[in-house]
Amino acid sequence: MTADAGAPRVVLAADRGQLAAPPAGASLWADRVCVEAAGAGGHRLVVDNDCGCNDGLLCAPDVAGPGRLELGLRLDPERQPMCDDCFAMVPGRCPLPVLSPGQWTVTLAGAPLFELAVDGAGQPEAGCWTRALR
Repeated sequence: MTADAGAPRVVLAADRGQLAAPPAGASLWADRVCVEAAGAGGHRLVVDNDCGCNDGLLCAPDVAGPGRLELGLRLDPERQPMCDDCFAMVPGRCPLPVLSPGQWTVTLAGAPLFELAVDGAGQPEAGCWTRALR
């Protein structure tokens, strides 16, 4: 079967690489993190986890030192799990703070998660980082 040249193309966010594996004992970790434009020149993180059942994620990035952005991640207490199966959770969407140009290490629970480049105009690279399949 050949692709229809007139069919609309689905444009996916650029794949920027893999997320680090969770450290031993981590109770909540990201399976995918994307940086996307959020209007008015701002950007936000979209954080996914693939194993929940009506669970939702809340996230809050915070500058934790020079070149380090700590991602706070927790379950939304207003959404109650409905089963023990694994389905994608409701993604967390959180605004990125203004970051200085350079390379940033994004951490979760104090452990490295991925590297984020910010250009000279203070714009973070858009795209997604995905956790390797288990």
